[in-house]
Amino acid sequence: MFRKYHLSDAERVIMEKLWSLGEPVRQPELWNKLAEDGHAWNRQPFNTMLARLEEQGILRRENHLVTAVYTKKEFGLLIMKEAVAQFYEGDVADACASFAKSQRLTKEQKERLEELLK
Repeated sequence: MFRKYHLSDAERVIMEKLWSLGEPVRQPELWNKLAEDGHAWNRQPFNTMLARLEEQGILRRENHLVTAVYTKKEFGLLIMKEAVAQFYEGDVADACASFAKSQRLTKEQKERLEELLK
C-alpha cells in the first residue's frame, strides 16, 4: 500500500521546528533557526527537503513564507489513519486493542479509554 505521508529524520527536524514556532516563518529565518539548533544544512538540500514536504502537502511555501499545513497532532492523526488502513485493514478497534496489549496503561489511561468508548 502506498504511504502518502512520510518524513525522513531531517524532514521531521524541519517540521518539529516549524511546529514549535507556531506560526508561518520566512524561509531564510527557518534555515537560520535550524542552524542555531545545530542543523547546518547547505541551502540546496534544505530547499530540496522543503520541496518534498510541500509535494506531500505537509507544508506550504508562498513568497518565501513557510507554513505548516497541519498541526503536529493533526499530522499524527493522518499517520495513524494510514497505519490502521495499512496494517489493520481499517479496523480501528483491532488497532487499538493491539496497541493497548503492547503497552502498560496506567489506571487513569484505562479509565480515559473507557470514557471515550462510552
